[in-house]
Amino acid sequence: MSRRKASELRRGLIDEARRFFGPLPIQLVTGTTLPYPAAAFDVVISLDVFEHIPDSDAHLAEVRPRAQERRVVLIQTPNKRTNIVFETIRWKSFHEVP
Repeated sequence: MSRRKASELRRGLIDEARRFFGPLPIQLVTGTTLPYPAAAFDVVISLDVFEHIPDSDAHLAEVRPRAQERRVVLIQTPNKRTNIVFETIRWKSFHEVP
C-alpha cells in the first residue's frame, strides 16, 4: 500500500496534474486542517507554503503530528535575498494604485 499522499487547495491544479501524470494521490483540502491521522507518514514535506499562510505556527502544529515518531518534517521556502526580482514585481503588482 502506498503511503504517499499530497494535499492541494486548488481543484484545478489537482485536475491538471492528473491529466499529465495519471491517477495521483492528491487530496483536495479546503482549510488549515489536514485530513490525515497522527503519525500517518514517515516524512512530511511542506514546499512553498509559509509565504502563503498567515499563521506559520498553526501550520507547523498541524503538520508535525502527521510525521511518525522520528518526526521528520522537511520545509522549503523561497529565499527573499535570491528572489528579490520576483518579490519586487509581486509587491508592485499588489500595491500599486492606478
